Amino acid sequence: MFRPVWANDICSKKAAVYKENFTNKHFVLKDIKNISGTSLPYAHLSWASFPCQDLSLAGSLGGIDAERSGLVWDSFSY
Repeated sequence: MFRPVWANDICSKKAAVYKENFTNKHFVLKDIKNISGTSLPYAHLSWASFPCQDLSLAGSLGGIDAERSGLVWDSFSY
């Protein structure tokens, strides 16, 4: 069984939902662009979800390298 060791989002509403289901001791409400990868704890498994507006037909169709969806590359840089 896995347990969360670190979580992050920029949205305070999502943070509130997370804190209702888990503890808030490892949640960081901050822009992921302003978090250093060296500050993250060791984890056996890492999972990230990035914004899809640049990929969606309802969005800008800017592609995976556009501003929002391009955040996926930040998760691989650590």
